[in-house]
Formats: sequence, structure tokens, C-alpha cells
Amino acid sequence: MDSMEVIKGVAALLVARTIFFVTGTIGDILVKSRKLRETAIKIDPPPSAVPGAALAALAPIGPLLVSSAVANGETIAKRQCAACDTFNEGGKSGLGPNLYGVVARAHAGTEEFNFSNALKGKLSEWSFEDLNVWLHRADVIAFLRSLSKSPVPLPW
Repeated sequence: MDSMEVIKGVAALLVARTIFFVTGTIGDILVKSRKLRETAIKIDPPPSAVPGAALAALAPIGPLLVSSAVANGETIAKRQCAACDTFNEGGKSGLGPNLYGVVARAHAGTEEFNFSNALKGKLSEWSFEDLNVWLHRADVIAFLRSLSKSPVPLPW
């Protein structure tokens, strides 16, 4: 490639850059932006907690856990959760936290993951009932319970 071709290529890039810059400047002059006095679309804030009716509709987790199957919970958890969460001891957090030992751990109880302020504000530990509301699956809860050197005993 000779030097004339290189000069033509550089010139073409400079001309294109100049055209984009001039077009943008003219557009900024012709179209004035203005701040809105209020938002164009009103969005209601999300509810801060699960409504009482929805919570009451959930069956108590105790009888479900007694008849749950850890292997089924593992299958469900790996199918639905493994894209974000990890399950092995000492595993690194992904898009979600590592769930090894999550039962009876503080809500935002691992340093390796940046939890939301809502979960950081919860001072309690993950109970079976909390996990039931969060997951709605006794088998997954039983599987998560099994991910510990000393699984938390069932409360009943």
C-alpha cells in the first residue's frame, strides 16, 4: 500500500468525523432541550413487602418439607438458579450470591456479594418460612438446607 492510499484513508476518516461533529452541533442549535416540570409517566412505587393476603395463601412450609425430596430440589435449583447462584462450599458469587449454608444465615450474610439495601436492612436470618415466601418450593428449600456440613434441623 503506497502512502497516497494511506493519506486518502486518513482524509476520509477526518471528513467523516467533521461531518458528524458539524451535524451534531447544528442539531443542538436547532433543537433545544428542556427539563420537564414533572415526570411524563407516573409510576407507582412497588409494594415494600409481600401483601398479607399473598402471604396467607402460602401453605405452611413444615408439612411440605417433611415430604420434600432433596434430589428434586437440586434439579429445580440447578435448572432455575444456577445461571446466577452457586451452591458449592466456598464458591464465588455470580449474578447472585453463593447459597451454600444459606439456611439460618443472615439475609445479607456473605461478604462476597453486593446485596440490595432492602436485604442489607433485614437483621434476621433466612428461616424456612422466609425461604418459602422467597422461593415457594419446599424441595428447593430442602436442597438448600442440605448444603451445609451441619444442616439446620427442621423446626417441627
